[in-house]
Amino acid sequence: MGRLDDWLQARPDKPTVLNPSLMSQDFAELWNDIQYANFRNFVNKYRNWIDEAVEAPTRSDSIEKWRKVFGDEFAKGENVKKAEDSAVRQALLLLKEGAAHLDTLVDTVIDFGINVLPLAFRSPPHLQAPRWQPAETVSRNVQVTAEYRSSGSTGRGHRVNSGERLPARGGLWFDVRINKFQTVPGDCYVRWRITNTGAVAMALRKGRGGFEKPTDGDRRWEALEYRGVHMAEAFIIRRRDDRLVGYSEPFYVVIK
Repeated sequence: MGRLDDWLQARPDKPTVLNPSLMSQDFAELWNDIQYANFRNFVNKYRNWIDEAVEAPTRSDSIEKWRKVFGDEFAKGENVKKAEDSAVRQALLLLKEGAAHLDTLVDTVIDFGINVLPLAFRSPPHLQAPRWQPAETVSRNVQVTAEYRSSGSTGRGHRVNSGERLPARGGLWFDVRINKFQTVPGDCYVRWRITNTGAVAMALRKGRGGFEKPTDGDRRWEALEYRGVHMAEAFIIRRRDDRLVGYSEPFYVVIK
């Protein structure tokens, strides 16, 4: 649909569409200019709706947007709002067990997205608070990105999104940017807070939650091992006075 829309948007006037078996025949003669313009506009509209549905952050959001394309009968057997509310309640119940929550929480996040996680999930008991005093201005415009690789030394991997389902093998290279594109200034350094949750990690006393140095430059390598919903956060500290000048939102790692 995207390629069709791009082709049509590049041609505001009705094009010639020749019959490959009879080159003297122009299929476009079957439409007038108004019909072509309507077709062109509707393809563009549906293309935008499809893009929104594909990029929706949660399953329920995606279903609602696909219904704009296919109508209300799409996924008729699923009450989106009811299902999402139920998922949020389930997540809250599972989190009563603390960071050693049952594996069911992983399935809930895979089905409904990280938005079902309550704010309390970000602060498990084993999470350590930053030890640096905040600077006069602390930026929240700090972003964590991640690239999956089969091993830390393997060549090029592929980028993954926060909350994307991942296997319990290989690992992630985490990197940090400021204002989406800028690297960390030379007068600052980075510390990573890697926090594991889930029954397996907590049973093995691998909850972590402290601050660790980068592996290479500002980047941090982390192997994917324990089924659960884990978090990676980047903290930027000014060298001259050891003050915290910026930190990121959690990057969620969902290991199936």
